[in-house]
Formats: sequence, C-alpha cells, structure tokens
Amino acid sequence: PGALALAPDSEFLLSGNAFQYMRVSVTNGSGPRRDLTTSTISALPSLIAGEIPLLERDRLAYSLLSRIDVDIDIEKRTTTDALTSSPLPNATFAALDVQFHQNVDEGWYGLTWARALSPTLRIGVSPSVAVRSQRTQGSVFAMGENAANEQAVLQYSRDFDYMHWRLLARFGVSGARDSLTYGLTFTTSGLGLFGGGAVRERVNLTSQTGTVGNVLGASYQDELSVDYRSPMGAGAGASFAWGTLRPHASAEWWAAVDRYNLIEGDPFVIQTPNGDST
Repeated sequence: PGALALAPDSEFLLSGNAFQYMRVSVTNGSGPRRDLTTSTISALPSLIAGEIPLLERDRLAYSLLSRIDVDIDIEKRTTTDALTSSPLPNATFAALDVQFHQNVDEGWYGLTWARALSPTLRIGVSPSVAVRSQRTQGSVFAMGENAANEQAVLQYSRDFDYMHWRLLARFGVSGARDSLTYGLTFTTSGLGLFGGGAVRERVNLTSQTGTVGNVLGASYQDELSVDYRSPMGAGAGASFAWGTLRPHASAEWWAAVDRYNLIEGDPFVIQTPNGDST
C-alpha cells in the first residue's frame, strides 16, 4: 500500500500476467497402491485497480484482487483392477468409479490510502472485504459379483459448499534511498462478517448375500453457519540497482492456524440390518 504514494498517476490498471501450475495427488485414492493424480495450468486475472482522484495531498485507489482460484477434477473408472475395492469379498468381477471435484475462489475488494511522509518514505493502508466460496464433491460407486453369482452395490457421496465474507487490512511502508528500494507489509487476521453453507451426504450398500448389507442413509442440511479463519501475515521486499541491472527479492510469512471445523452438520441415522446406527 505504501508504494502507491510513489507510483505515477494512473487511472486504470489491469494485470493479467500471472500463471498457475497445480498438481494434486491422493495416495491410495482408488485403492491400495493406486494413486489419484491431476494437474492443470491456467492464467489468473490477478488485479484490476484504478485511482480515485479525490484527495489533493494523499493518494486513493480501488482494487479487485483475485487471491485464490483453484479448480480440481479427479476421476478414476476401472473394471480391470478393482477386485480389492469390491463391496463383496472374494469377488470374481468388480467395477469402481471414484470422483472428486473441488472449486475454491477468493477475492479481495477494497480501497488503498497512501501518503508520502518524506521524499524517501511513504505509508499506506488497504482495508478490504474478502469473499471466499468453495464447493467440494466426492463420490464412490463400486459393484461386485462372487462365484455364486451374488451381487453387491455400494454408493457413497458427500459434498459441501459455503460462502464467507470477512474484513481485513494490509498496512505498508515503502522507502527508497539512493539505488535501494524496500517495502514492508503487515496483513491482519480476518474478521468474520457473515456466511453460510450446506452439507449433504448419502450412503447405500445393497447386497444379495445379506452379510455386508443392506445399509441406507441420507442427510441434506442447508443454512449452516460457517467459521472461516485466516491468519495474520507479514512480508518484506527490496531491490538494488547495479548499473542497468536491478535484482528484486521478497519474502512472506503467515502465522499458523490450528485445526478447526469450518462447517458442521448434525449427526444423522443410517438404517442397517441389525438396527439403526448414527
């Protein structure tokens, strides 16, 4: 934020030169020694910003920052290597279908105020509203048949989604001395404003043998509260010029967040042959 006081006047800025490579692997995701893997390369709309010419001495700007954009699709379908995943023991035929889809999006929308304290030192602050949304879906479908021509089918799926709004601020100091430029930032932890989400879960195990089934249950819970926690952080950067060469270096640190439940649904009852179980 502090560097805004040094930047030349600009009415509008669109930055789209950020690229993302992401690889996700789930060990034993579709059975023993069978990992699930996916990878993507995508371009990110990193920043849209512009200056608001309202202040005479200070600088004021707006910004729309795409902070997180993740899209994961993992799928596995097989009949040739699925006997160990059969809902029936000692299966002679089996089929397996595993799917996992996740989309996470977070944007920061705010204003930046900056002031030059001296020709070599500037300060600034960027209060922002952060909007985070996520949708995660996972499902397993397995079928099997044994030598006695008895069959079983397992279907299990769960998904959740939410949207959460929080308030945060980033404080910055920017300076320059001779050919050295430097900057320091501090980002506050997020203050939750409001949000909501849903949790859905379904399970069905039907077996002709009567030894592993039959199991049936479902729960669809909407309008649940969401508790998303973001940490405080700090960053630093500097550059130094040697003739026409100017190397840049930067580092960022974020505090740890203890494990917690972001969204929780109520327990529900599953119907089983030997009575109900939670």
